[in-house]
Amino acid sequence: MFDIGFSELFILIVIALLVLGPEKMPAAVRRTGLILGKIKASWNGLQTEINRELEADELRKRIQDETNSVQQTLNNGFDIDAYNERILEQEKKIREGMQREANGPNINTDQTQQTGVASTETAKDSGATGPLDNPGTSDPASQDINKQ
Repeated sequence: MFDIGFSELFILIVIALLVLGPEKMPAAVRRTGLILGKIKASWNGLQTEINRELEADELRKRIQDETNSVQQTLNNGFDIDAYNERILEQEKKIREGMQREANGPNINTDQTQQTGVASTETAKDSGATGPLDNPGTSDPASQDINKQ
């Protein structure tokens, strides 16, 4: 903190011993330590406060930049209808992809797109067996419902 070397510290101790004497030296050292501790705590508090202010300024600047960006978008005539149309197109593509994945790889996609329903023969050819094919037989929850 003060860049005091061993030789400077030794000289300060000898001078303090000569000036204060051996009786008052321990109390003076204790008091000096307390004062230096308070100075250090104040310094750390000041640094913390400065860092907080810098972060707050940075956040204020980022908020202002975002506000300016939104204002510029609104001033340029943001077309909400075109935006909604793009979102609906993306949703349609996602649904079609999910439909293709749900139908499996053996189903003729051209026929499914034309009729909207997969043929039962392709479903049988795929060898699908499971709780959805025979409801109530392999699902324990549906067996309990059927018993009641």
